[in-house]
Amino acid sequence: MHLIGPAHQPARGAIVWLHSGGMVSGAALSLDLPQVLDIAEDQSLLVVAVEYGRAPEHPAPAGMLNSLDALNWVAAHADELNYPRNALFLHGLSGGAGLAAAVAFEARAAGLDYAGLVIDGAMIDDRMISLSYQQLDSSSAAVAGMYRVMWNAVLGKESPSILADYPHLAVGRLVDEDFSGFPPVFLMCGASDAFRDDTTAMAQAIWRSGGTADLHQWAGTIHGSDLMVPEAHVSKESAAVRRGWYDRMMTRIEEDTKLSLDEKLQAI
Repeated sequence: MHLIGPAHQPARGAIVWLHSGGMVSGAALSLDLPQVLDIAEDQSLLVVAVEYGRAPEHPAPAGMLNSLDALNWVAAHADELNYPRNALFLHGLSGGAGLAAAVAFEARAAGLDYAGLVIDGAMIDDRMISLSYQQLDSSSAAVAGMYRVMWNAVLGKESPSILADYPHLAVGRLVDEDFSGFPPVFLMCGASDAFRDDTTAMAQAIWRSGGTADLHQWAGTIHGSDLMVPEAHVSKESAAVRRGWYDRMMTRIEEDTKLSLDEKLQAI
């Protein structure tokens, strides 16, 4: 894990960051890190960037278990890391978002509380059967073959049994099940992204289960377009919406903390 935090003041919160790369490539310190560092700088947050195990050298469930260990460790060491424990976030992008979704189920089962979950362009369904996949494959941007290679590497030769043991490795298969008990969730995706329909289905599953979810999609944008063309107006808009969600969450956390403190003082 790489710890990146405010240099001259205590952090107001912490983000456990899971990088992109389809769970087979990328690194914690790579080109997608600046998007979360911008948020951290804006909100004075600690970023814990995780070097989780990547397939095929480290197939599932290694990446998920590494990421879960990281979230548990950051939660357990809030005092040592000098951030408020009630302002802990889990944030994943693409393959990392798929891991974040899986970790959310494991954390819920363990009773681990945290402030918010960010699912950004999530790779969450190995079946790749949604209409958004079909639309891209019928265009010049055929992507299913690439993602099939990634999923085969992640799940390995034991794919049926590994999903039986760890069904949350492919959260997209579970959208008819109970998605209650999560913290507020922010989901975003390009409207021309193969993951569009899976992301929408996850948001709907959260809503059906009585949870809180913000879903944002932008017409004409593809997977990772905000990283590829950061100066485009729509990229700046999506980045601003992401930062705005964190601002809203941090404001709510600090208001709740102040209210709780006032109640304790009144009791005295």
